[in-house]
This record gives sequence, structure tokens and C-alpha cells, in this order.
Amino acid sequence: MRGKTGKGSWVIVPMFGIPLYLVLYGISTRFYPGGSEADPHAIGFSWIHNYWCNLLDRFAMNGEPNEARPMAMVAMGLLCIALSVFFVCFPHGTSVKAWVKGTVRFGGVAAMTCGALMGVFDHDLMTNIASLFGILAVGGTLIILKRRNWNLLFRMGLAIILLVGLNNLFYYTDNLRLYLPVVQKLTFLWVLAWVWLVSRKAWLTSTK
Repeated sequence: MRGKTGKGSWVIVPMFGIPLYLVLYGISTRFYPGGSEADPHAIGFSWIHNYWCNLLDRFAMNGEPNEARPMAMVAMGLLCIALSVFFVCFPHGTSVKAWVKGTVRFGGVAAMTCGALMGVFDHDLMTNIASLFGILAVGGTLIILKRRNWNLLFRMGLAIILLVGLNNLFYYTDNLRLYLPVVQKLTFLWVLAWVWLVSRKAWLTSTK
């Protein structure tokens, strides 16, 4: 099935918001004092041992005030806005049932709201709730991708579900948890690349 996803102008938000987030978050790592689960006394941010969300904590894992937090919070807020726009606008103009569109929109906005609050309320709780709503949003998006015959993007989306399962396996397996920060980052980058590519496809489709 071919069709247009509205006028397509909405894609500007995720297509520019995602790279901007990555740049700002990358810069914020330079201000992280140090410490990780693997080594609480380490200096600076470790791409191998620190979790992505360590940058949002009020205190670094070495106990010092986290100077990376302000920029990381701004970056996270921008990302949540960009992804909310994606999940709200992408279902527009598709021929799937209304409940699918509603699931994508509600799940996506709810997940991003929880994501924006990770640095304010209990991190683990917000992460778990965001993950549940995120699965709903991704699942509904997969239905739309399948209906539109965007098969490569559909398969990339299926891989997200497998990666989430892999994250849980590493989290609950003691001898694998050491490698979880790397798996977490790869999963996150995969999700962002997928959203960016879907947005780009929507843009190219809308301009035909």
C-alpha cells in the first residue's frame, strides 16, 4: 500500500531533533564527574561502563554533584518532544483502524512523558513505565509500516522488540550485567535510527 502521511512537514521535528539530542547528550558526557557500577571511583564518563541515564542523575556514581545533568536534561526534553511529534503525527493519513492510531499516539506520548521525568522521579519506575508504553507505540507503528509495505523499516522495528528482550536478559543475569551499558546504548541508537529513517521515508513519500 502506498499513501501519504499528511503534508509531511512534521518530520522536520524528529529528523532534526534526534541528531540535536545526540550532539547535546554527547557534549554532556564531558561534564560527568565519574563513577560507574563497574568502578565507582573512575574519572569521567565511560562509554563502556556508564549507563546513558547516569547523566540525568543529580549525583554522579562517585558521589559528586553531576555537572552533566543540566545539559542532559535539556537534551532529553528535546528528544521527548521530537519523538512525541513522531508518534502523534506519523499515523495521520494511514488507512489502519482508529484504535491502532490511538495506540501509537497514546503509547508514544505517555512513554515520552515518563522519559522526560526520569531525572525528576524514581528512575527505575519511570523507565519501566516508559518501556511498557513504548512497546505499545512501537507495536502500533509496526502495524502501520506493514500496511504501507515499508518492509525494511518493519523488520528494523521488529528488531527493537528483540533488543528490548536482550536488555532484560542482560539486566537479570548477573554475569552479563557488566555488559548491559553497551547493549543499552546500542539499543537506544537503533531505536533513534529507526525513528529517523521512518520519518525520512514519510518525508520522501509526502513529497511525491
